[in-house]
Amino acid sequence: MLRKRALTVATLVFSQVPRARPQEAAMEHSLVLAGCGNDTAKQGCYQDAVLLFTEAIKLNPREYRFFGNRSFCYERLQCYAEALCDAQLALSLQPGWPKGLFRQGKALMGLKRYAEAARTFEELMRLEDFRGDAAIQLKRCQAHCLLENSSCLPRWNIPPREALLPWPGEQQGRKPVPSSNSSAQAGGHLAPFMVTNSQGKVIQISAAQVPAKEWFPVWVGNLVQAVTEEVLLRYFLPFGPIASIRCLPRRFCAFINYTRREAAEAAFVALQNIEVEGNKIVLQLKHPVHATPPPIKTPGSIRQPPKA
Repeated sequence: MLRKRALTVATLVFSQVPRARPQEAAMEHSLVLAGCGNDTAKQGCYQDAVLLFTEAIKLNPREYRFFGNRSFCYERLQCYAEALCDAQLALSLQPGWPKGLFRQGKALMGLKRYAEAARTFEELMRLEDFRGDAAIQLKRCQAHCLLENSSCLPRWNIPPREALLPWPGEQQGRKPVPSSNSSAQAGGHLAPFMVTNSQGKVIQISAAQVPAKEWFPVWVGNLVQAVTEEVLLRYFLPFGPIASIRCLPRRFCAFINYTRREAAEAAFVALQNIEVEGNKIVLQLKHPVHATPPPIKTPGSIRQPPKA
């Protein structure tokens, strides 16, 4: 059905192009088809766009941009192997093409080949026009590499929540009491406690002795209730020192309170929409100096707390 629709579009655009020599006509037709493919992709109809770019490639197989555009559509359809193949074909026709490199990097990320993707984005970092986008994707690759090689990271044995000293305004065995020194958003101040890493070394983790307003909270949403402070620490600790972590399982969220602004921003960029315990998390920066808008809520996209 989709192929028939694309061929119908092709027939219509062919009828509108003036007659020319066969080779010139083929190139003109391919450009018109590719233009229709671009418009179709902008509407989110990536499968239809793939068919249009495929027809354009048949008429003009030396045009590297057609392969780059079809690679983009394949990547959006999560057909990462096909996206990588098209990106590599584009680069074989136009070596060093920046958009081709970007498409190759994105396809490699989809295939979870993060080290190769990182090398691709590092190459793009040398080009000023693509440095910003490449830097964001590079941070994502580095975060995934850290998580894949988590055996090299400390695995903290954190005692149960009840074993820790109470939060400000909270007494053990009682419900939390509002405190003027605690932040409702950031989750308050976590008392120092001892942890043991995988090498058996005892390490003290303590909150920085600074006012709560100097923390840089990252709100983490769409968490499953099984996600613990230990799990979050393994994901977020590589980006910088953490003053405290507070999990709110009934609200499907948590707060990671960094002591450094750059650490919070790096985690926000690198970990946005990654999977934690089978769910894609959403992040929001809370500190006024760099606060980001709340994530857009779509039906079923973000877990909501249960109704009372």
